[in-house]
Amino acid sequence: MVCWLSSKTMNSEYQHFEILLQKYKKKPSVCAYCGKPIIFKDFVKQYDQELKFCSKTCYVLLQKDKKPIRLGFSSITEEVIYKFLLEHYPNETIRHNVVDIIPPYELDFVFDEHKIVVEFNGRLHYSNRYGDKKTRRTKLNDSKKKKLLVMNGYCVCRLWSELGLYTRPHLFDKALDTLKNNLDYCLHNIKRYGLVVEMLISVDESIEIRKEYPKNNS
Repeated sequence: MVCWLSSKTMNSEYQHFEILLQKYKKKPSVCAYCGKPIIFKDFVKQYDQELKFCSKTCYVLLQKDKKPIRLGFSSITEEVIYKFLLEHYPNETIRHNVVDIIPPYELDFVFDEHKIVVEFNGRLHYSNRYGDKKTRRTKLNDSKKKKLLVMNGYCVCRLWSELGLYTRPHLFDKALDTLKNNLDYCLHNIKRYGLVVEMLISVDESIEIRKEYPKNNS
């Protein structure tokens, strides 16, 4: 027996997929295990799932080795920075914990439309609290991420602090103001692609700004 769908039903389904497609384009999903982008078809199938996967293999591997998944923030400081960015740039789409740009590396915050990346590097990036090997690997990753982002035409704003910002509200406010000033500079600079802005907070609570322009823009 042939079953015909009414035009109303077909239009409803079409609108449903159009809405899903717009959500997918605005914020593409990545695999919860390997970090690779998830194609639209798989995104639709897993739309109601909190964790999505690019393949059955990744799903099985996650169950097998129980790889930790971090959906939130690595620190309260990082969460405060994200809320600060959302408050001061309400019309921008800002993603956090982004792993689909230079996988497997994770980026703290990304302004996709403007190709701007914001990173916060705290005491872990300075001290040997977790051992020399961990510190060397962290610094090497910082260097690789910076190089890859510049090669891909991203503007990079990195806030470095040897001090705990969350426990020093006056310094935190100063650091956030510095971050905003430099972000505004980047957002309005047509030569920002490949630019790296380093904001370094030293133990005496001073902030040094270093700007590295790509060779062809200098």
